[in-house]
Amino acid sequence: MPQPNVDSAIIHLKRRSEPPAQVNDETFFFDITRSAFAQRRKTLWNNLVNRFPELKPQKEELEAELAAIGIDVKRRGETLNIPEFATLSNFLDNFMRK
Repeated sequence: MPQPNVDSAIIHLKRRSEPPAQVNDETFFFDITRSAFAQRRKTLWNNLVNRFPELKPQKEELEAELAAIGIDVKRRGETLNIPEFATLSNFLDNFMRK
């Protein structure tokens, strides 16, 4: 007494047979994702450059190439979905190996 004011919910999770997106390097994918959320209210570009400073001199080239694949570096990390993170990760993985 008194009766608690509690709302309850049940969720049902289904395990996927395959991931929602294919990535070249899973460790790099998670590194990119973590860096995108490293500092709140920072753009994707600022967070990526903080993690990978070697990208900074190539900003114009990267912006153009990322825009061509549908990723605006002025967005924030929370606006990207899993397939977009996979695309970003695969692109940067290939770009940095050049």
